[in-house]
Amino acid sequence: MKKQLLQIATMLSLCLMLGVAAKAQMTRQMTVTIPFAFHVGKTALPAGTYTVYGTSTSTGDGFLLRDADGQVKAVFSGQQVQSGARSVTRLEFRRYSDNYFLGRV
Repeated sequence: MKKQLLQIATMLSLCLMLGVAAKAQMTRQMTVTIPFAFHVGKTALPAGTYTVYGTSTSTGDGFLLRDADGQVKAVFSGQQVQSGARSVTRLEFRRYSDNYFLGRV
């Protein structure tokens, strides 16, 4: 009986630790001020301060964009790109004529 209780307690502790780790990964975020109007896909957004959240815990390719008021402005996916030894998070934009498009996170 004691052995079963110990196994149950161990499993519950493990599940709790995994849940906390997953929650920590889901809250990856970056706040940026973008000085120009831009597009995310077909969505046009004005210049301003935005927060980008990583939403996918396993693949790292889901993103959510909120404005300064906390309203969701865009949800998009991307492809994870492996760079050199040092990993830096940044937004890259592509300019076509007078329009800017979010190109890479």
